[in-house]
Amino acid sequence: MDPQTPAAPARGDREAGPTPSARRPRVAWRPLLLVLAVLAAALGADWSRAPQRQLSTRAALAAIDLYQATLSRGMDEMGVRCRFEPTCSRYGEAVIARDGIARGGLRALWRIARCGPWTPYGTVDPPGPAAAEEAAASGGESTFALDQ
Repeated sequence: MDPQTPAAPARGDREAGPTPSARRPRVAWRPLLLVLAVLAAALGADWSRAPQRQLSTRAALAAIDLYQATLSRGMDEMGVRCRFEPTCSRYGEAVIARDGIARGGLRALWRIARCGPWTPYGTVDPPGPAAAEEAAASGGESTFALDQ
């Protein structure tokens, strides 16, 4: 063997290279968890307000208004017709403004999920009574088993 030729590495030896931590950036979990905790606290504080005073409700209503001013008009021009009366965006606007983003948003999503070829055009489905009115009409009894 020539003295100037480097020896081959032994079988178990690894060549010097980047360490595993240098290959993949580490995730900073503490700042991420802190941001999530602050966000959860802010949403909890927001949802404890009346629906008319919730910032999340205002943001959702602004997003619906933007949709109605832009995309909704384009849908009409393309020949897409809403199957419900009032339209889903008007329905969503009404229930979110009345019930807040959590409950109203779920009602709006349920309405959108019911839209499809199985729903005839012109189906009249106005926003139902408010949650407080529903509870008063049922004598204050909950319809959910978990609330009992």
